[in-house]
Amino acid sequence: MSQQPAELTVTLHWRHAGQEYSGVAALTDSPPVDLIAVLVDACGVPRVDQQQHRLRYELRLGSEQRMPLEPEITLSAQGVRTGYHVWLVPVDTPRIEGYRWLIAPHERETIARAPRCLLRLPDGSEINVRPQGQALTRTWLLAALQLHNPAAHVQELERGDQSPYRYVSNQRVHCTIRFGSDGDWLLSTTRDDVVTEVNQQVVRNGYLTTLNDGDVICLGGAYGLRLEIIIVG
Repeated sequence: MSQQPAELTVTLHWRHAGQEYSGVAALTDSPPVDLIAVLVDACGVPRVDQQQHRLRYELRLGSEQRMPLEPEITLSAQGVRTGYHVWLVPVDTPRIEGYRWLIAPHERETIARAPRCLLRLPDGSEINVRPQGQALTRTWLLAALQLHNPAAHVQELERGDQSPYRYVSNQRVHCTIRFGSDGDWLLSTTRDDVVTEVNQQVVRNGYLTTLNDGDVICLGGAYGLRLEIIIVG
């Protein structure tokens, strides 16, 4: 019996109607040519241009300006790992020639030994956090919810001012989670005007808070968005 391809949980980015969107996606470790058609449908980007010419897309790792991934080589063979950021872009998107996504050598060892960190949303969806650091904003969290649980996403939009997501900052980063060189997952914020709590303790601007399995983050205080930390490995 053949072994099923592994899955890579990445943050997927795309643009539509001039706006940038992102969400968490579980991609089969396959060549981009096998994934792009599915991603085009999932992201809702157009299949044809205004002249009804078919649009072609490619995947880029790290930034939409990077060189594209090879279309017929599996993602992992090209260095894609769980927690990384992948862009779905039209093939004519300007790029930096001769440049491929590389992780700085001093970061590789730290990233390789990082246990997985997941954020559990109120509906039960779990979002993977990349070791290099993930900035939390309302748009990013809602995009992740939309990919994992479209029905819950619609419900939160309908709730409007009653939704806990409204307490999460969107114009600026609310807080950031990353894996530290000392071997711990850490939360920090540069904000004094919004509330970030870990286990009901307010995180102060400029201070690092160590995160452990089972910790609860509240963005916006007691009535804000509740996120549970899950650390695996």
